[in-house]
Amino acid sequence: MAHPPEQMCVAYTRLGLDAIQAGQFAKAEQCFQAAEEQLESVPSDSARNFVPLLLCHRSLLQSRLGKSEEARALHEAAMTRLDETAGSIDGGAFQGAMARVLMELREYRRAIPFCECAVRHELKRKKPLDIAGGLERTAQCYFFLGLNDQSADPARAALKILRDHPGDERLPSVLITLGNALLKSSPTEAEGLYREAVDLYEAKGQLQYAVPVWSNLGSLCSQQGRYTESLEYYEKALHAVEQFFSEDTARVGRLLSNIASNYCRMGNYPEAHTLLDRATELLKLEKDGASTLASVYGTRGLVLKEEGRDAEAVEVFQASYVLRKNTPSPNLESMVNDLAEEIAALKRLGRTEEAVLAEERLAAANGQRDEVAQVADNSSSRIAHAVGAVSIGAGGVAKKKKSSKRPCGLCGRPTMPFWKIDEGDFLCLKCWREEKSKSDEYFELNNRLIDQVYHPDVGFDRFTDGEKTVFTIRELVNEVLNGGFHQYFRNSSGARHAAAEAALERLNELEALDLLRRARQALFAEGEIPEDTLERRKMIPYEFEVRGSKFDNLDEKESFRFAEISDDLDAHLLQFAKDTGLVASGSHPNEW
Repeated sequence: MAHPPEQMCVAYTRLGLDAIQAGQFAKAEQCFQAAEEQLESVPSDSARNFVPLLLCHRSLLQSRLGKSEEARALHEAAMTRLDETAGSIDGGAFQGAMARVLMELREYRRAIPFCECAVRHELKRKKPLDIAGGLERTAQCYFFLGLNDQSADPARAALKILRDHPGDERLPSVLITLGNALLKSSPTEAEGLYREAVDLYEAKGQLQYAVPVWSNLGSLCSQQGRYTESLEYYEKALHAVEQFFSEDTARVGRLLSNIASNYCRMGNYPEAHTLLDRATELLKLEKDGASTLASVYGTRGLVLKEEGRDAEAVEVFQASYVLRKNTPSPNLESMVNDLAEEIAALKRLGRTEEAVLAEERLAAANGQRDEVAQVADNSSSRIAHAVGAVSIGAGGVAKKKKSSKRPCGLCGRPTMPFWKIDEGDFLCLKCWREEKSKSDEYFELNNRLIDQVYHPDVGFDRFTDGEKTVFTIRELVNEVLNGGFHQYFRNSSGARHAAAEAALERLNELEALDLLRRARQALFAEGEIPEDTLERRKMIPYEFEVRGSKFDNLDEKESFRFAEISDDLDAHLLQFAKDTGLVASGSHPNEW
């Protein structure tokens, strides 16, 4: 039985969008031509309603082909026709297809009613998993508009559905979406959602999908002052981006900007500026990178503000506003925050007339945000309806697996029961480190040096020779035991390889010194080793590429031998710290 041409038109556009996302542009063009051919047999009054759908898809294709002018003209024509025909077609497939392509075009505000219409359609069909998909898209639209509170309701409803359908591949994505919505209002719950998503991706070996989760965990830890943990998460995200998305300049730029925010909070403003310079350079080459570049400018403004450079901060906040204003659906929360910072800086500079104009822009942005938020609040009954439908077709509610986590004995944050002080309560890693530092001088020394190495008022260059010895050797041991010498040189630790060699000479650890030098020779030959971490990484493959490569023997020989002697090296280093008066007592690192 032949399907109606309208239905076939929508089907071909969906196939075309899938082809665009897979980079198969020729196939996408064929699909869109087939969609247009289907409309030839549809009465003109009905066919005109499908024109915005086709124009949106063709605009997206031209954009991905790098034809910016053609894409812009098609985009404008699509939005004009969409406004004329809004609400003319009630079919769920059409609504869902329109929602998807509008989101790809970053027309999030326009996409919301289509997402909700699709949800209503799936409710009638009693398709809970399709309901969940529509709810997640709705939540993502609100999130990208900066309306986190409005994003939480549909995201939570979608998660409730998927809890009844264990094993569905969309679960990690919905966990992330809800985590994003709760990041500011309920960071503890958000962290639990992110960790669950990471566990699911890692269990399946889908590390490329874990990039945004690691980045979000980095941001969360940074906002809570957990800077060391934050850098660890960002390091994971950078590794995966280089492995899977090295050509995605927008993704790299966004990640570098997030890391810069962390360094800003740490007070390391020079490093923040270096990362923002790199992000800006990348995003200016990206045709569709305006929204991300606006975020980078906003971060730059905050760094300049913290440095007391208000005049420069005002310039970049204004540049951020212009970029956001010209974005189809700007992040209204970020726009409001940047305008508020600009106004405060203008007032500190005594530029009151300019501050008044900025306040007018702020009032307009707040008005936009309130308007969209009101639309979201009016949809609460539809969300409640979806929540009530979640058990349809589920075959009963699946029992949740009892969590292995316990509340931290000090801060109450859910944590795995791994860290314990003597016979006391289980603690989260942050509290465990703080408590351990009170009873172990050597542990406290190591933690203090880690915190101070990135602090602008201290930094590695201001360490004493004894502190440099302890820090560089412990850094070397940790990196090599975790991922081999190639990881040591890929990470920021590689910039301190010369200091590590000097420290090993100071301790007369000649075998460890020889292993480090052989690793350096294998990776860089006689060439100069760049101080810049990103430049070094271009010369060294990530660990996924090591097996079977020319670095394989390095990993098996030098790294494994270093691991064998690391206990004795740590014992010697602990004795050195005691002999030089850095500590009076302390335990061997393998007891930590």
